[in-house]
Amino acid sequence: LICFIGFTELTFGSFNLLSGFLIAILAGLGVDAAVTLFHRYVEERKRGRDIYAALEIMLSTAYVSIRITVLTIASAFFLLMISDFKGFSQFGLAGGSGMLILLTTLIFVFPSILILSEKIRPIKIRKTITHIESARGKRFPLYKIFFFIALFFSIFSLITFPKAKFNADFDQLS
Repeated sequence: LICFIGFTELTFGSFNLLSGFLIAILAGLGVDAAVTLFHRYVEERKRGRDIYAALEIMLSTAYVSIRITVLTIASAFFLLMISDFKGFSQFGLAGGSGMLILLTTLIFVFPSILILSEKIRPIKIRKTITHIESARGKRFPLYKIFFFIALFFSIFSLITFPKAKFNADFDQLS
């Protein structure tokens, strides 16, 4: 996020309300990617792998899907740049660039942070993953309730969607 703030300041010359919202969005997207990578790393450490082997497996497996996800989101942001509305085009440039900065950080900085944190306070490793193995094959206890809630909201959305009105006149936004 610090790199993104610096990029925004250098590119646009100022930091505005839109940039603030984008920081929250990028933080959420970044946390998702970092948690996925960290979980994969911890999983390999619990399997008995050393720090570097766990990092190698993390980067060769989970990183592939993270890279595709981040590049897809960055592409969606960059598509906003074709808008005639200056706010959307700047938002697209800043968001897409922020996602690419996030990806670069996940490649170079995140593994370094894991190595340093393991040197300071190593992860306590249990060789078995019994809590996961014992849960395999069992159903989520409240799956019926969640299914019917999702079904209700889906039907409600389908009924109310034709009544929704959208204003596509960007001149009224400014």
